[in-house]
Amino acid sequence: MSSIAPQAKVHELCVYEINERDRGSPAYLRLGKKPVNSLGDLVPFTNKVYSADLQTRLGITAGICILIKNMPEKKCDRSQSTNVQPFYT
Repeated sequence: MSSIAPQAKVHELCVYEINERDRGSPAYLRLGKKPVNSLGDLVPFTNKVYSADLQTRLGITAGICILIKNMPEKKCDRSQSTNVQPFYT
């Protein structure tokens, strides 16, 4: 006997995750104790999550990234997320 599992319903939720640069985010934890951002520095952040129409704030995510490249010529850094992002409502 073969049983066929019923198909699960799929629900889509379209949201925007935005770092509004408030709340001191992102902040750099300079583990290399250098005056500039360096490989391996930790970058904790908080982002706000909005509905697709940007009218309703649904919550806040928080996480931490690791700096993987400092690009002073572009005045920016490249970070890699650790994929630990709790969601707060």
